[in-house]
Amino acid sequence: MKNLALLIILVCVGSVSEVLREFPTVPPRVAYLADLAIASFGIVVIAKLILTQRWRLVPLRYFLAFFGFSYAVVSGTVLNDVSPETTFAGIRMYFKYVPLFLAPFAFDFTSRDLRLQFGGIIALALIQIPFAFWQRFVEHVGAGESSGDLITGTLGNSGSLSIFQVGTIVAIAALHVAGKISRVWTLLLCGLLVLPTTINETKATPIFLLAGAIGVLFANRGRLRASQIAVIGSTTVALVVGFVMVYDSLYAERVGSPKFVEQMTSKKYIVDNYNLTGVRARSFDFHRDRAAIVGESADQLTDRDQYFGRFDSIRAPFDAFAREHPLHLFFGLGVGNVTSTFGDRKYEVVERELGARQTTISILIWESGLLGMGFFIAFLLLVLRDSFALARSSSSAEIGAAWSGVGSVVLLVCYYQSIFNLQEVLAPFIYFSGVVVAKLAVERRRTAVLDPLYN
Repeated sequence: MKNLALLIILVCVGSVSEVLREFPTVPPRVAYLADLAIASFGIVVIAKLILTQRWRLVPLRYFLAFFGFSYAVVSGTVLNDVSPETTFAGIRMYFKYVPLFLAPFAFDFTSRDLRLQFGGIIALALIQIPFAFWQRFVEHVGAGESSGDLITGTLGNSGSLSIFQVGTIVAIAALHVAGKISRVWTLLLCGLLVLPTTINETKATPIFLLAGAIGVLFANRGRLRASQIAVIGSTTVALVVGFVMVYDSLYAERVGSPKFVEQMTSKKYIVDNYNLTGVRARSFDFHRDRAAIVGESADQLTDRDQYFGRFDSIRAPFDAFAREHPLHLFFGLGVGNVTSTFGDRKYEVVERELGARQTTISILIWESGLLGMGFFIAFLLLVLRDSFALARSSSSAEIGAAWSGVGSVVLLVCYYQSIFNLQEVLAPFIYFSGVVVAKLAVERRRTAVLDPLYN
């Protein structure tokens, strides 16, 4: 039953976007099917944790990260007098995956269970191939042929598709190193799964692949054979080269723009036109500029009318708050108060004009402040640290190595895109992060019982 519940959640998060796109007459409420599935499963998980007292297995550091982030959320809500509807929307956005993280502590998942669950991940990744090619060469062959943004597979957007495929490839590579998947199947699956990422114009894909490969190699350092290093290295290079060749053929040459390598090594394209355009947010005064801030007028928010780059979007809240309202920089404008579609959505203009939703880091600072952003990034670093630690174990090393690579990719995604918009990425990431932490916690408890001097 527990496996069925998780697979239902995976199907919901991986297909609801495509259902809404293909069937416009379907009620928009269908988008909340995943929320309903997670909430229903969450009730069972919380009850099991309390009744069996298995919540004691959760390491204290994760409780501290959770309650620290919750304190930032509550403080920002009180400071900004956020409406109940908006607060509910914000809590849904930031906390709905908590039951997935706790599920591995509530239930004992065997190796067979985890193989079945990861098989579901691979199946979902394989399904993206025909959908992506249909969208690229049939459905959007007209007006959309010069852009890969419409190539989403069954997922929410093109970036989500690339991140999901790369994460699956990285995990497969780690399982190959552990001897769980043969070399032939590894090469075949990696070659197939990279195909959708080559046609959807996500330029960061090679960077994600390299980060994931480095994470896997580092997690397995000291016990890798030369042949394994050669397989991972050569496969990564082949995937990157293949991506570059297809990208240049489909996009650069077709529309006359610079080729991939030129774009990724040019200050003009990678910095001036993409990450750091130079636009700055003006300092907010909540009394003098209230009309501009709440969205009635956007004239006073920026020093020029220009596209916000990714780094610009992270710098914007510092420009806006550091001088006159440091408390807002520390606690944010309240969860949901910038991005929510419920309630009064008081600061919609901040999202629209200052690129608040550009990255995970920027939206966290705007809505939960530096305090909330710090605790969320600390959570990701704790997961990565525990993944590396589990990779050195004997019983579940392949899981730790896989999540060392995937965790490295997700950390990069925090700068590249808002991960809270990518439920098909965040849901499985949070769940398998819980698997890693639970496996390590149980292993350390077992070691402590066997060796009283264990620290």
